[in-house]
Amino acid sequence: MGLKEFMEREPERPEMDEGKRKRRRSQKMSQQQEGRVAKRLDGRTQSGSGTGKRRTTSKGALGGKLLLGGRKGDVETEAANLLVECKATKNKSIGIKRDWLVKITREAANSMRSPALTIAFERVPDDVDQDWALVPVGWLRALMRKAGVEGLE
Repeated sequence: MGLKEFMEREPERPEMDEGKRKRRRSQKMSQQQEGRVAKRLDGRTQSGSGTGKRRTTSKGALGGKLLLGGRKGDVETEAANLLVECKATKNKSIGIKRDWLVKITREAANSMRSPALTIAFERVPDDVDQDWALVPVGWLRALMRKAGVEGLE
């Protein structure tokens, strides 16, 4: 094969299996949601969130202790003092797992923040917000008090 033929050939690309394709699409959708939520809440995304990777220290440093990769939560805000976990789906529904709420509540408590869980649907009508938040009722009540809502005991 000459140089001209080599340069004009179609590159060979292995077919991506369906599972990998779905994971990439899901990862992209999650990253987009995290970016939107961070922007709307004037926060920042956490580097390494969702990686699930674990690493250990060398024996000399901390005796080979297990360390978690990345930071906790997906989005962190300063003004509202929130730690937000983001979940997204392309489906028409999403089940809320108790473990998600336990995880973000404990991580938020460890970083002296309030927990929040946001969910996003890939396709919604234009008049419906794509991102929704779940917060503890006590936190919402405190926010309503600060806003001057009357009738709260």
